[in-house]
Amino acid sequence: MSIDKSYCGFIAIVGRPNVGKSTLLNKLLGQKISITSRKAQTTRHRIVGIHTEGAYQAIYVDTPGLHMEEKRAINRLMNKAASSSIGDVELVIFVV
Repeated sequence: MSIDKSYCGFIAIVGRPNVGKSTLLNKLLGQKISITSRKAQTTRHRIVGIHTEGAYQAIYVDTPGLHMEEKRAINRLMNKAASSSIGDVELVIFVV
């Protein structure tokens, strides 16, 4: 009996606000999955996009921008969403 092998991996895209994380995700997938704009905090939740090539599958996780200042509750929530994504993946792409 022959067993076909398949491979799957989770990849987080992280970085500061407005560095092009969502644009990178859209380019990697070849379609618009994540909203992009010049406005900070456009991505407020994790966005997942999947790319399949033969027996390989990459699951990309677009994260909210990491904020240095956590005075505002929204910044704390987005930092939590981004940092929790890092623990759930095999690879992190840090966009600068």
